[in-house]
Amino acid sequence: MKEKISRIIKSAGALLLAAAFAAAPAPQGASAQELFPRGSTEGYLIEISGTSIIMEDYDGDLHTLISDAETELSMDMETVYSLDEFKSGMEVYIEYSRGKVEYMDGYSTSAFAHIDPQTKARTGAVVSTGGGRLSVRDTRGKVTEYSYSPATVSTRSGVSIRPETIIQGDRVKLFFDSYDSTEASRIEVQGRSVLLKGIYRGVIGTADRYDDKIGFQRLEVLRNGKWESAGSASMKLSADGKAYLGGMELSRDNIAYCKGRTAYMAVGSFFGADSIEKLVIKDSFERLYSERVDELSPFSSQMELSNKRNVALTQGSIVVRGGRLVDTSSVQEGQSALVVSDASPSGEAASVVMITGEAADPAAAEGSFLYSARLEEILPYQLKTKRLYALENHQWESMSSEEFTFDEDTYIYDGEKGEKLDAARFASGEYSDSRDAYIYAKGDRASLVLLIKNDDSTRAERVTSATAQGASYDANIGWILAASDASDYSARKDEWIDKSADITLVLDGALIVKDGGVIRPQDVKAGDSLYVVRDDNVAKVVFVKD
Repeated sequence: MKEKISRIIKSAGALLLAAAFAAAPAPQGASAQELFPRGSTEGYLIEISGTSIIMEDYDGDLHTLISDAETELSMDMETVYSLDEFKSGMEVYIEYSRGKVEYMDGYSTSAFAHIDPQTKARTGAVVSTGGGRLSVRDTRGKVTEYSYSPATVSTRSGVSIRPETIIQGDRVKLFFDSYDSTEASRIEVQGRSVLLKGIYRGVIGTADRYDDKIGFQRLEVLRNGKWESAGSASMKLSADGKAYLGGMELSRDNIAYCKGRTAYMAVGSFFGADSIEKLVIKDSFERLYSERVDELSPFSSQMELSNKRNVALTQGSIVVRGGRLVDTSSVQEGQSALVVSDASPSGEAASVVMITGEAADPAAAEGSFLYSARLEEILPYQLKTKRLYALENHQWESMSSEEFTFDEDTYIYDGEKGEKLDAARFASGEYSDSRDAYIYAKGDRASLVLLIKNDDSTRAERVTSATAQGASYDANIGWILAASDASDYSARKDEWIDKSADITLVLDGALIVKDGGVIRPQDVKAGDSLYVVRDDNVAKVVFVKD
């Protein structure tokens, strides 16, 4: 009797304090297998299937527990005798031991789905984003679409950000004001999205335990799909950086004992000084693949490449997307990737995965698309087109003629004359004679219009993804841009094909877009991610992302 009274008091206290616990800073999310062997948990009942109870704790993590005839059940602290009394969405308090439910109490709220603000949460990795929506994959592999509004508060590391800056692969925690709502009232981007200088390989020479500085010999940088010599250097492991060996985290103090071993490093820059954001020590033999990810198991973290090799993703895998260090959940089926694997008789594990071809895709920016069109008629704030193509899945797709609107905030540029136009001059009749143009628009509103010399080169244009190495001015050619780690999209193969050397792009007359606005060629910086529509080496439209 005393034990039951104790449980009742504990359950009541948990329910009364639920809102306070949910409003407190959330601990790092745990998956079902990370529950302690014995303990208690509380949250929302998702489903009862036979003797299996699936619940979601207040942190948004899912757990599956088993009940049996000995499980004690109560509702509002009154004894009940069947799991049928419990309904999906109820708040529950559970005591368990080694996956078995010993006691479960439910709270039958009179106002279903009404909860205190931000006490419901969902966690997972962003699969896609755009148009005020986020598709998020949870720990069970299920993808759910959520929405956000201008009133949604978004933060990263406690700093306010715009929801539009959340990218595929970010780990997020979404908070809701009612249980059945899919519109987030708050979005917390978890972990880091570190802009990298590059991926390096080197032999550990020295490791100072006191200032975390590591000396490397035979240092090489991964560039254009191969390792290039970079001499030798000493770099610090950043304050948030971690080291891994065999897929497991390695203590900083033990790095010194790995002298003479090869390591892979994701290197960033902090106030001009190179810092190691993630370090992976080579365990066996290196293999290098440039392939498409054909299949990905959400349960075993195995990916099958287009060459039929199976490679495991671990917590020690360095995953790079768009020049940033991201979570392993950023890897998805259909992506092209450069994979450095650690091969042993027991299998292969990914040391480095560089996702190629998606860095600054304009279609990822809030549902905006790039069009190529011949202008049929220009009216005040209205643009009629013919021979219209839309850039979809990195290739031009023919469309029926469409009408676009423009306004005083639309950037209009005459590429032939090198002049910026206002809306009045654009609609004055001077430009109504079947001019060709690139149009960047969200819905039917054009935000950018580039007028070009009439040509039919659209079908010959290709799309290239690359990393900028810096722009320079040539007296004979004009502004040119060197880029590395380039890959061209192949519609026939439906994948990105890596290039084995740097490329040079001519920027004069190109529309260069960053953060939705137009920038100058000299504003493109080394390390920027590029998405380029080009005709041979002449860039037509360049999307830039830092």
